Amino acid sequence: MYQFSDKIFDIAALLSCLQDTDSKRLVLFGAAGYGEALFDELTRRMIPLPIVFADNDPTKQGRLLRDRPIISPKDTDPSTDLVVITTISAGDQVSAQLESLGFTRDMNYFEVMQKLDYSHAFDVIDFYQGYVRAFGGLDILHVGPGGHLGVEILLSVLGARSVYSVEYHSFRLQYPDVTEVERFYTGLAETAKKKWQHDIYQNGPLIQNGKTLNIRKDMIHLLYPCSVTALPFAEFSFDLVLHHAVFEHVPDPEKGYGEIFRVLRPGGKTVGLVDPQDHRTFSSFKEYHPLKFLEHSRQEWYELARDINFHNQVTTPEHRQMALSQGFRLDKWDVLVKMDVSEEIWQSFHPQFSDFDRDEIGILRFAFSATRPVQ
Repeated sequence: MYQFSDKIFDIAALLSCLQDTDSKRLVLFGAAGYGEALFDELTRRMIPLPIVFADNDPTKQGRLLRDRPIISPKDTDPSTDLVVITTISAGDQVSAQLESLGFTRDMNYFEVMQKLDYSHAFDVIDFYQGYVRAFGGLDILHVGPGGHLGVEILLSVLGARSVYSVEYHSFRLQYPDVTEVERFYTGLAETAKKKWQHDIYQNGPLIQNGKTLNIRKDMIHLLYPCSVTALPFAEFSFDLVLHHAVFEHVPDPEKGYGEIFRVLRPGGKTVGLVDPQDHRTFSSFKEYHPLKFLEHSRQEWYELARDINFHNQVTTPEHRQMALSQGFRLDKWDVLVKMDVSEEIWQSFHPQFSDFDRDEIGILRFAFSATRPVQ
């Protein structure tokens, strides 16, 4: 469960607006962990407006979260509602959706998921270093940076020869001018200097020019929008391809593994962490368990998930087989989170999953490293 933190939420503008708003209801757009955390904080502050949740996930609509109803976005009203976007990954899409419904940014809808936590970049690097001894002299591709390029900056500081990054969603990602999120990058630089004695500014990937902070485009290369299933690179382009909590969101992960194999040089390595579980459980819904989505057929789940923050229905054994089928040699495979699949849960699965290994399908998070063999 997420906890409220000023590292994540920036609610000053919202609180100011709440002091003199004519709105009759506060709508938290995103019935998940961050929405719950903000709800708890607003409740603690005794916000006078009644609060409800909104979500694009039709399986959540009509349910209760924190004893408050979850409504469809179509049931919001710009003349009476004040909406707060609490989702991270789909901020652009939700903004466009609200504006199509007649809402106006910073008047009757706000986006409070603005502050970034630079410590997360170090956590991801620590994870990768558990599988890769050193990054020095390597041409590296990082898939799915999310809302910042902190990992890319650190890979460059740690000696990568080149760093490329591809992202399909915007996540409000800023590049190359990162002045608006300068606090994140200065925190990143200060921590890197303390932890590794590396100076990100001195011949590094960040350039401070007066009041402006920029990422050096000749050192950190961002391609957006770009999908891992259609990488715009020649074969044998990289020594290392990294991804962290990405492949559970890819509509065709087998094609993605194939693209990674294609762009790796012989002897090159890929390292990844994958979360093949129902992401609706990243909140306190008692109705869901981590494999609840396997009750739907492939087609049913695709229809449900395509209009929300898409996460696929690909199970752990399928991920492993997809990677191996491309020609990878599996070097290391670590099970990070696992659940016991009870008989009741097993029997609730759609028949399409009846032939799966019951033990392996219960793996909810795994990490692995694999190599493209030298021919």
